[in-house]
Amino acid sequence: MAKLYASQPVLMNRYAQKLDIIVNDTIPWAPVKKELRDSRVALVTTAGVHLKAEIPFNMMDRFGDPTFREIPNNVFPQRLTLTHDYFDFRDALSDINLVLPIKPLIHLVKKKVIGSISQRSFSFMGHIAGRHVNTLLRKTAPEMVKKLIRDEVDIVFLTPASGLCNRSVGLIQRVIEDAGITTISISLNRTITLKVKPPRAIYPGFALGHPMGRPNDIQFQSRVMKDALQKLYTITEPGTLLGIDYRLQKSPYTWIAMLRAK
Repeated sequence: MAKLYASQPVLMNRYAQKLDIIVNDTIPWAPVKKELRDSRVALVTTAGVHLKAEIPFNMMDRFGDPTFREIPNNVFPQRLTLTHDYFDFRDALSDINLVLPIKPLIHLVKKKVIGSISQRSFSFMGHIAGRHVNTLLRKTAPEMVKKLIRDEVDIVFLTPASGLCNRSVGLIQRVIEDAGITTISISLNRTITLKVKPPRAIYPGFALGHPMGRPNDIQFQSRVMKDALQKLYTITEPGTLLGIDYRLQKSPYTWIAMLRAK
């Protein structure tokens, strides 16, 4: 059933309306401590990215897989793959930066927009439900946060891929921010993001599987990331979901992805 929802945007929205989300009365908030040009940024995705040599995420458990994988940021893209049954990842396989934007991050370092990047990124498989939600919140996300602290990360940029990924991203984001690290995420479903109440997120209106908008377009992906990171300095209200309209800049890839989902 989850696969059907993931392939049909209308059904996904209906599912999101009914989705039982952990009720969060408070929102963790870690203000930015440095200028962006002096900050170290790390990436977290829930697109199920991992090294081909690693054990894949478990797709046999209907409640998902709450574990994570470490991705060296100097890895060749050819060594990476995805294990995630709940979104169309054909475009992501052609350009892994669509879901794990390492190259756009490096581009922003070269342009001196950000100070540096961490040595590694972190990847979850975002279809996490049932008993595994507690494992994510109590065990695996906190384990990842310890590594972020060890890497002296100032800011974490998070990307979802499927519909339920938006819940997982929000929950992971809350754990990171509760540890004192500033975060911002992309949302691919407004309803789920607003329910889970992450500290800050932007909603660019991109299709599922396309959190950075366009595959094989590092300039556009870098723009999306730069826009999001700069919003860290203008968003002052915890729980803000800020819409950014990229419709005039969308490529046919976005519409192809939408057609595939029909």
